[in-house]
Amino acid sequence: MEFTSLGKHCYLCKQKDYLPIKCSYCHKYFCKEHFTPDDHNCNDKLDNKKKIATKIKFRDKCCVCKVKLSHIHCHRCKICNKKTCIKHIFHDDHKNSK
Repeated sequence: MEFTSLGKHCYLCKQKDYLPIKCSYCHKYFCKEHFTPDDHNCNDKLDNKKKIATKIKFRDKCCVCKVKLSHIHCHRCKICNKKTCIKHIFHDDHKNSK
């Protein structure tokens, strides 16, 4: 009994691998020798993802500790409408701040 449908061929060396690893950047399958982005020259896409990640804007600051907040990590209190970080998310933690 042959299992020809199992596994995938490595995109780089064409070796059949029964536990191939899919690159999260180029979405191609690789063997254990070529699965890291450095091993199969996927650095261009890796650099683009890093550039996108650095474009996050930090517009607001926590009203208590003044740490910069991105739109992802910012919380607005439903009671007093102040912007806080995760540490000061409860109203009792920031009610005396300016």
